[in-house]
Amino acid sequence: MSGCTVDGHSVRVEWFLPAAGQAPPTVLLLHGRDGPAGIAGDRSYQDLASAVAAGGFRVALPWYFDRVPEAEPPGDPLDEIGREIERYGLWLRAIGAVLRVAPEITRPVGLLGYSLGGYLALTAAMSWPGIAAVAVCYAGVPTPFVGLAGNLPPTLVLHGLADAVIPASAAKTLGALLRRHRVPHEIHLYPAAGHGFHGEDAEDAVRRVAAFFHQRLGSPQAQQDPAWKIE
Repeated sequence: MSGCTVDGHSVRVEWFLPAAGQAPPTVLLLHGRDGPAGIAGDRSYQDLASAVAAGGFRVALPWYFDRVPEAEPPGDPLDEIGREIERYGLWLRAIGAVLRVAPEITRPVGLLGYSLGGYLALTAAMSWPGIAAVAVCYAGVPTPFVGLAGNLPPTLVLHGLADAVIPASAAKTLGALLRRHRVPHEIHLYPAAGHGFHGEDAEDAVRRVAAFFHQRLGSPQAQQDPAWKIE
Protein backbone atom coordinates (compact mmCIF):
# COMPACT_ATOMS: atom_id res chain seq x y z
CA MET A 1 0.00 0.00 0.00
CA SER A 2 1.29 3.44 -0.91
CA GLY A 3 -0.42 6.78 -1.34
CA CYS A 4 -0.33 10.36 -2.52
CA THR A 5 -1.66 13.68 -1.28
CA VAL A 6 -4.53 15.42 -3.06
CA ASP A 7 -5.57 18.85 -1.79
CA GLY A 8 -4.34 17.91 1.66
CA HIS A 9 -6.07 14.50 1.64
CA SER A 10 -4.10 11.27 1.66
CA VAL A 11 -5.33 8.85 -1.04
CA ARG A 12 -4.27 5.24 -0.58
CA VAL A 13 -3.21 3.02 -3.49
CA GLU A 14 -2.91 -0.78 -3.51
CA TRP A 15 -0.39 -2.27 -5.94
CA PHE A 16 -0.45 -5.67 -7.63
CA LEU A 17 2.63 -6.74 -9.58
CA PRO A 18 3.28 -9.43 -12.20
CA ALA A 19 5.53 -12.33 -11.33
CA ALA A 20 8.25 -11.16 -13.73
CA GLY A 21 9.07 -8.44 -16.21
CA GLN A 22 10.67 -5.03 -16.08
CA ALA A 23 8.59 -1.85 -16.10
CA PRO A 24 5.37 -3.49 -17.31
CA PRO A 25 2.52 -1.26 -18.47
CA THR A 26 0.25 0.08 -15.72
CA VAL A 27 -3.48 -0.62 -15.45
CA LEU A 28 -5.41 1.59 -13.05
CA LEU A 29 -8.40 -0.35 -11.68
CA LEU A 30 -11.30 1.85 -10.52
CA HIS A 31 -13.74 0.26 -8.09
CA GLY A 32 -17.50 0.74 -8.02
CA ARG A 33 -19.70 2.58 -5.55
CA ASP A 34 -19.27 -0.17 -2.95
CA GLY A 35 -15.66 0.98 -2.45
CA PRO A 36 -12.31 -0.80 -2.73
CA ALA A 37 -13.37 -3.44 -0.18
CA GLY A 38 -16.47 -4.30 -2.23
CA ILE A 39 -17.33 -7.11 -4.62
CA ALA A 40 -17.58 -7.00 -8.41
CA GLY A 41 -19.80 -9.94 -9.29
CA ASP A 42 -18.35 -12.98 -7.55
CA ARG A 43 -14.91 -11.62 -6.65
CA SER A 44 -13.27 -8.74 -4.86
CA TYR A 45 -11.51 -5.88 -6.60
CA GLN A 46 -8.27 -7.19 -5.12
CA ASP A 47 -8.90 -10.58 -6.75
CA LEU A 48 -9.57 -8.87 -10.08
CA ALA A 49 -6.43 -6.74 -9.74
CA SER A 50 -4.36 -9.84 -9.01
CA ALA A 51 -5.82 -11.64 -12.02
CA VAL A 52 -4.99 -8.74 -14.35
CA ALA A 53 -1.49 -8.41 -12.83
CA ALA A 54 -0.91 -12.09 -13.53
CA GLY A 55 -1.31 -11.22 -17.21
CA GLY A 56 1.87 -9.13 -17.05
CA PHE A 57 0.68 -5.72 -15.86
CA ARG A 58 1.40 -3.44 -12.93
CA VAL A 59 -2.07 -2.84 -11.46
CA ALA A 60 -2.96 0.07 -9.19
CA LEU A 61 -6.18 0.14 -7.15
CA PRO A 62 -6.61 3.72 -5.90
CA TRP A 63 -8.90 4.29 -2.94
CA TYR A 64 -10.28 7.42 -4.59
CA PHE A 65 -13.12 7.72 -2.04
CA ASP A 66 -10.40 8.89 0.39
CA ARG A 67 -10.67 12.32 -1.26
CA VAL A 68 -14.23 12.84 0.12
CA PRO A 69 -14.98 12.91 3.86
CA GLU A 70 -16.94 9.87 5.02
CA ALA A 71 -19.52 11.92 6.92
CA GLU A 72 -21.35 14.66 5.07
CA PRO A 73 -24.31 16.63 6.45
CA PRO A 74 -27.74 15.58 5.16
CA GLY A 75 -29.63 17.94 2.91
CA ASP A 76 -32.58 18.15 0.54
CA PRO A 77 -32.50 16.24 -2.77
CA LEU A 78 -31.18 19.25 -4.70
CA ASP A 79 -28.31 19.57 -2.24
CA GLU A 80 -27.57 15.86 -2.69
CA ILE A 81 -27.41 16.22 -6.49
CA GLY A 82 -24.96 19.07 -6.09
CA ARG A 83 -22.83 17.07 -3.67
CA GLU A 84 -22.80 14.10 -6.05
CA ILE A 85 -21.52 16.30 -8.88
CA GLU A 86 -18.88 17.74 -6.56
CA ARG A 87 -17.83 14.27 -5.38
CA TYR A 88 -17.48 13.09 -8.98
CA GLY A 89 -15.04 15.91 -9.67
CA LEU A 90 -13.10 15.22 -6.48
CA TRP A 91 -12.83 11.52 -7.34
CA LEU A 92 -11.44 12.44 -10.76
CA ARG A 93 -8.91 14.74 -9.09
CA ALA A 94 -7.78 11.89 -6.85
CA ILE A 95 -7.39 9.50 -9.79
CA GLY A 96 -5.50 12.12 -11.78
CA ALA A 97 -3.17 12.79 -8.85
CA VAL A 98 -2.27 9.10 -8.63
CA LEU A 99 -1.41 9.09 -12.33
CA ARG A 100 0.62 12.29 -12.06
CA VAL A 101 2.67 11.78 -8.93
CA ALA A 102 2.77 8.10 -7.93
CA PRO A 103 6.38 7.04 -8.65
CA GLU A 104 5.29 3.46 -9.33
CA ILE A 105 3.29 4.43 -12.43
CA THR A 106 4.80 3.08 -15.65
CA ARG A 107 3.62 3.83 -19.16
CA PRO A 108 1.72 3.13 -21.30
CA VAL A 109 -1.32 3.31 -18.98
CA GLY A 110 -4.72 1.70 -19.32
CA LEU A 111 -7.85 2.29 -17.24
CA LEU A 112 -10.19 -0.49 -16.08
CA GLY A 113 -13.43 0.54 -14.38
CA TYR A 114 -16.41 -1.23 -12.85
CA SER A 115 -19.83 0.47 -12.65
CA LEU A 116 -19.17 3.94 -11.13
CA GLY A 117 -15.46 3.28 -11.74
CA GLY A 118 -16.29 2.65 -15.39
CA TYR A 119 -17.99 6.03 -15.71
CA LEU A 120 -14.96 7.66 -14.11
CA ALA A 121 -12.57 5.70 -16.37
CA LEU A 122 -14.40 6.83 -19.52
CA THR A 123 -14.53 10.44 -18.32
CA ALA A 124 -10.81 10.41 -17.54
CA ALA A 125 -9.91 8.76 -20.85
CA MET A 126 -11.96 11.34 -22.77
CA SER A 127 -10.50 14.27 -20.86
CA TRP A 128 -6.79 13.47 -20.36
CA PRO A 129 -4.40 12.90 -23.28
CA GLY A 130 -2.03 9.99 -22.71
CA ILE A 131 -4.42 7.20 -21.67
CA ALA A 132 -3.61 4.37 -24.08
CA ALA A 133 -6.71 2.20 -23.60
CA VAL A 134 -9.83 1.92 -21.44
CA ALA A 135 -11.93 -1.10 -20.48
CA VAL A 136 -15.26 -0.82 -18.66
CA CYS A 137 -17.64 -3.32 -17.13
CA TYR A 138 -21.32 -2.35 -16.82
CA ALA A 139 -20.86 1.38 -17.35
CA GLY A 140 -21.55 4.14 -19.85
CA VAL A 141 -20.66 7.71 -20.76
CA PRO A 142 -21.94 10.41 -18.38
CA THR A 143 -24.34 12.63 -20.36
CA PRO A 144 -22.39 15.89 -19.84
CA PHE A 145 -19.32 14.31 -21.48
CA VAL A 146 -20.95 12.75 -24.56
CA GLY A 147 -19.44 15.45 -26.77
CA LEU A 148 -15.94 14.27 -25.84
CA ALA A 149 -16.47 10.66 -26.92
CA GLY A 150 -14.31 11.19 -30.00
CA ASN A 151 -11.31 11.61 -27.68
CA LEU A 152 -11.56 8.06 -26.36
CA PRO A 153 -8.62 5.70 -26.92
CA PRO A 154 -9.27 2.07 -27.92
CA THR A 155 -12.14 0.89 -25.72
CA LEU A 156 -13.44 -2.44 -24.44
CA VAL A 157 -17.05 -2.59 -23.23
CA LEU A 158 -18.41 -5.56 -21.24
CA HIS A 159 -22.02 -5.55 -20.02
CA GLY A 160 -24.78 -7.90 -18.94
CA LEU A 161 -28.07 -7.86 -20.84
CA ALA A 162 -29.91 -8.61 -17.58
CA ASP A 163 -28.35 -5.68 -15.70
CA ALA A 164 -31.14 -3.97 -13.72
CA VAL A 165 -28.86 -1.29 -12.22
CA ILE A 166 -27.19 0.10 -15.34
CA PRO A 167 -29.24 -1.13 -18.33
CA ALA A 168 -27.47 -2.64 -21.30
CA SER A 169 -28.73 0.34 -23.30
CA ALA A 170 -25.84 2.30 -21.73
CA ALA A 171 -23.36 -0.06 -23.41
CA LYS A 172 -25.25 0.10 -26.69
CA THR A 173 -25.27 3.90 -26.60
CA LEU A 174 -21.54 3.87 -25.89
CA GLY A 175 -21.01 1.49 -28.79
CA ALA A 176 -22.91 3.82 -31.12
CA LEU A 177 -20.72 6.75 -30.03
CA LEU A 178 -17.55 4.72 -30.59
CA ARG A 179 -18.69 3.71 -34.07
CA ARG A 180 -19.69 7.28 -34.94
CA HIS A 181 -16.27 8.59 -33.97
CA ARG A 182 -14.45 5.57 -35.46
CA VAL A 183 -12.78 4.74 -32.16
CA PRO A 184 -11.29 1.21 -32.20
CA HIS A 185 -13.41 -0.82 -29.82
CA GLU A 186 -14.75 -4.19 -28.76
CA ILE A 187 -18.15 -4.83 -27.17
CA HIS A 188 -19.33 -8.05 -25.58
CA LEU A 189 -22.77 -8.49 -24.00
CA TYR A 190 -23.41 -11.41 -21.66
CA PRO A 191 -27.00 -12.64 -22.18
CA ALA A 192 -27.68 -13.83 -18.60
CA ALA A 193 -25.43 -11.48 -16.63
CA GLY A 194 -26.77 -8.81 -14.30
CA HIS A 195 -24.85 -6.05 -12.55
CA GLY A 196 -21.67 -8.03 -11.98
CA PHE A 197 -20.26 -11.13 -13.64
CA HIS A 198 -20.29 -14.59 -12.06
CA GLY A 199 -18.81 -17.99 -12.88
CA GLU A 200 -17.90 -18.52 -16.52
CA ASP A 201 -18.91 -14.97 -17.42
CA ALA A 202 -16.49 -13.60 -14.81
CA GLU A 203 -13.66 -15.80 -16.09
CA ASP A 204 -14.37 -14.79 -19.67
CA ALA A 205 -14.42 -11.09 -18.72
CA VAL A 206 -10.97 -11.31 -17.09
CA ARG A 207 -9.58 -13.06 -20.16
CA ARG A 208 -11.04 -10.42 -22.46
CA VAL A 209 -9.64 -7.59 -20.33
CA ALA A 210 -6.14 -9.13 -20.26
CA ALA A 211 -6.16 -9.83 -24.01
CA PHE A 212 -7.37 -6.30 -24.75
CA PHE A 213 -4.64 -4.66 -22.67
CA HIS A 214 -1.99 -6.96 -24.17
CA GLN A 215 -3.06 -5.79 -27.60
CA ARG A 216 -3.42 -2.10 -26.79
CA LEU A 217 -0.69 -1.45 -24.22
CA GLY A 218 1.95 -3.57 -25.90
CA SER A 219 5.14 -4.84 -24.32
CA PRO A 220 6.92 -3.37 -21.28
CA GLN A 221 9.35 -1.77 -23.72
CA ALA A 222 6.62 0.24 -25.50
CA GLN A 223 7.52 3.81 -26.31
CA GLN A 224 6.59 6.55 -23.90
CA ASP A 225 3.68 8.64 -25.12
CA PRO A 226 4.86 12.25 -25.69
CA ALA A 227 1.27 13.46 -25.29
CA TRP A 228 1.10 12.23 -21.68
CA LYS A 229 -0.67 14.90 -19.67
CA ILE A 230 -3.03 14.58 -16.71
CA GLU A 231 -4.72 17.82 -15.71
